[in-house]
Amino acid sequence: PKTFSLQEVAKHNSAESLWVVINNNVHDVTAFRLMHPGGAELLLQVAGRDATEDAERAHGNSRKAKSLMSKYCIGTLAVEQFNGQAQNGKVMSLEELGDAAN
Repeated sequence: PKTFSLQEVAKHNSAESLWVVINNNVHDVTAFRLMHPGGAELLLQVAGRDATEDAERAHGNSRKAKSLMSKYCIGTLAVEQFNGQAQNGKVMSLEELGDAAN
């Protein structure tokens, strides 16, 4: 999988290009923002940054949410970015995301 720095993720903070980090996985949710059940505005509020805590607060351990997010995963946060950034210290692979959804 491709790796991204926090600086690169931070550039994608608009409706035209909306990326978020969840559990150290980078998701391009640009196409999903208008379909988000909570509304596009919620995604725009966390665009370009680590949204792990926000996602966990909103979705908990929802298998449906994890399955859906796996479709938008475009890579992972670069390992050197994990210092002080990891929410749970674990990067979930696309396979693990899929397994968690089943």
